[in-house]
Amino acid sequence: MPVNVVALMDAPLFSELGERELGLVAAIGVIERAPKGKMVVSEGDAAEAMYVILQGKANVFLSNEAGREVILSVLWPGDFFGEMSLFDGMPRAASVRAVEDLTMVRLDKQAFLNAVKKSPAMALALVGGLVSRLRDADRRIGDLTMVDVSGRVARFLLDHSVEQDGVFVVRPVPKRTEIAASVSASREMVSRVMGALERSGHIRTERHSILLLGPGSQKRVTASG
Repeated sequence: MPVNVVALMDAPLFSELGERELGLVAAIGVIERAPKGKMVVSEGDAAEAMYVILQGKANVFLSNEAGREVILSVLWPGDFFGEMSLFDGMPRAASVRAVEDLTMVRLDKQAFLNAVKKSPAMALALVGGLVSRLRDADRRIGDLTMVDVSGRVARFLLDHSVEQDGVFVVRPVPKRTEIAASVSASREMVSRVMGALERSGHIRTERHSILLLGPGSQKRVTASG
């Protein structure tokens, strides 16, 4: 299925590109869909393409021989993945699984690299996206070394919330195992932290969402817990 230029403009990676550059991306991109639960790429595989998410949600994770998974990041519409292996030729560094039904733009390796060579603006957009990702990785590493579990859970909720009618909401409600894998803590510890945040009035868990309810501002759940 051909790629709609308007859909590309909604992705931060391409939002600053001009009409010519968007046309280049649309010409080489292919729409792909993945149902919830499907593995989109697997750690160790050869890299043949990068992807930009248009709709849905995915987890980037590592797993060991025992099957334990550590979530490195959660991807939302506008996020991209698979780009590193296009440039260094190494196998996939992590796996990506659809958490919700995904609609993505697939950009095949050689066609994308050729487009980047033709367009300095596209190259700068990609560099900007990579820098943003590195900054986020630095923050996550800092959180793991300097912030306690309560703070890391609070940060997770903040990062996954959106504003709706003046209230910041996390929807759908993430599984405790997903939060635990993201903040490097046990499921039991995450449950205790969530319970404490609810009792203190910082959050309220409903059937399909979590509301952030700090006094005077719905975003008073802070990284310090």
